[in-house]
Amino acid sequence: MIAPTGEYDLDKPASPGLGYWSGMLTLGGTVYFDEARSWSFSALTRTLVNGEQDDTDVRPGSEFVVEYGLGKEIPINDKLLVRPGISGCAYWQFEDDSDDGPGTLADERKESYALGAEINFFWLPPTLFQVNLRALREFGAKNTVQGSQFVLTLTKSW
Repeated sequence: MIAPTGEYDLDKPASPGLGYWSGMLTLGGTVYFDEARSWSFSALTRTLVNGEQDDTDVRPGSEFVVEYGLGKEIPINDKLLVRPGISGCAYWQFEDDSDDGPGTLADERKESYALGAEINFFWLPPTLFQVNLRALREFGAKNTVQGSQFVLTLTKSW
């Protein structure tokens, strides 16, 4: 489940929230191309079924997202692994909105793609800390915004 936690204001297009609940189903996996498991391809899919938006009474159409990456793990020393790679994502709205909304038509489905680079630094035990940086350029957007994505992820395991 995805809860509408950010504030949504119909009159403010840059509102951080969406104003509706969503159900989410995910499926993903990783394939290794060599015995050492240093080359890998991973993909993660999400199917989103959206609820009705509070302020507009419009239910956005269901969506499908796939994120993927191809990477090579390189041991730097006995405490650090580095994994550079190519990453991307694709997004399709596969169901019409329930009605026209602010600045949208119900039958104009959204679609977009992105491709870029990613690098992951993984400090082995006892540290168990990761830093991941991803930069993606969006293209082929239909009925939605297009730009660049920069994502920094910090992960600490115990």
